[in-house]
Amino acid sequence: MSTYNPPTLLQLALEGVLRKDSIDFSDLEALPIMLFPPLFIKAFNSRHTEIIKKMVATWPFPCLPVGTLLETADVEMLQTVLDGIDILLTQNVSLRCKLQVLELRDVHQHFWDVWTGREDEVHSAETRSEKKVGEGISRKPLRGVKIYYVHSYQTDWSVQTFCL
Repeated sequence: MSTYNPPTLLQLALEGVLRKDSIDFSDLEALPIMLFPPLFIKAFNSRHTEIIKKMVATWPFPCLPVGTLLETADVEMLQTVLDGIDILLTQNVSLRCKLQVLELRDVHQHFWDVWTGREDEVHSAETRSEKKVGEGISRKPLRGVKIYYVHSYQTDWSVQTFCL
């Protein structure tokens, strides 16, 4: 005998947002911060490129660790993320955006685990964003975004800084 597990309110909310192929910047400004990571993952995996661009431009955390997500993605999804950075740097679309680091290395899996409910710790959403995302990163937004990536699979790390 099988049991039916109805979708959670979070799952229904995310699906409702993704039903539209696009979202306005004002809608993202009104979106609770705790919905950004699960919505980003769902939009990324569903290849909603327009939503991803706008989410990157309004990302409310200091770090966006997309390296883990890019393991299974193609060049189009990387280009989508970079287009979102371009929107962030060329247009003043968000007062909420605190993005300082676009992490392209495969290192911050813990960030996504916490936000998708795979973490055993019990914290409020605000505590999670402060403890897990903000460790070692100043709270004051900078005038540029640092992008970390692996130049080769050896120990040769490169850092690019794009300034406004």
